[in-house]
Amino acid sequence: MSRRAFVFDLFHTLANPEDYRPRDFDRIEQASAAVGLDPAVVKSHWLANLHLVATSRIEPVDVLRELCDAAGISAAERQFAAADTAIGRFQDDALRQPIPGSVDTLDALRNAGWLIGLLSNAHVRDIKAWDESPLDPLIDVAHFSCYQGVAKPDLTAYTQILAELEVAPEEAVFVGDGGSNELAGANAAGFGHVVLMAGPALDSGFRTQEDVDLLAEDATAVINSVRDLPALSERISAGMR
Repeated sequence: MSRRAFVFDLFHTLANPEDYRPRDFDRIEQASAAVGLDPAVVKSHWLANLHLVATSRIEPVDVLRELCDAAGISAAERQFAAADTAIGRFQDDALRQPIPGSVDTLDALRNAGWLIGLLSNAHVRDIKAWDESPLDPLIDVAHFSCYQGVAKPDLTAYTQILAELEVAPEEAVFVGDGGSNELAGANAAGFGHVVLMAGPALDSGFRTQEDVDLLAEDATAVINSVRDLPALSERISAGMR
């Protein structure tokens, strides 16, 4: 049998920060307030430099340091520590306690002979707790954009992980919540199947049903829960033989 793999997105697919983050919590606003910066200025700068932060090892809190220096604000280290916590605490929680069923599902897929890849757009603070996640030991190859220097939907992000997994695109299944046009990117890379994980982001209010319906146009299958994957994998396997 040829090598085959599931390649997963991380946040809102296997781990959901919205399960822990209060609905009215804005991490940029909270981090800005911690060091005395205008949240509007930080948001504007953050959006303008989002790709750079996501594809480099820049610490988000160091971005705040630079903005404080430019604004003549002298913030104490405890303030920067509070800002760092605001930026990453709920990502930490989500990694330490991923979406229920994620661990069991990955374990089941591995036992069925699938390789498991992870392809995540994330800055370094987002994945600070990755080594503490029960997901980590179940992943054969993990690519984070901040370490790889390339982010979805860039074709290189997909070809890199497929090459490391040593899996042909048509033998791979991509699973994600659809952020960053990742489903269209997986299609462009030639993945045999592209699965939209609709439930976590929809249930937490991160996406609307209209958003999901639009994303579904780029998917070969739509599921609500990670627990739906073992059954789907059996149908996919039958088609791959």
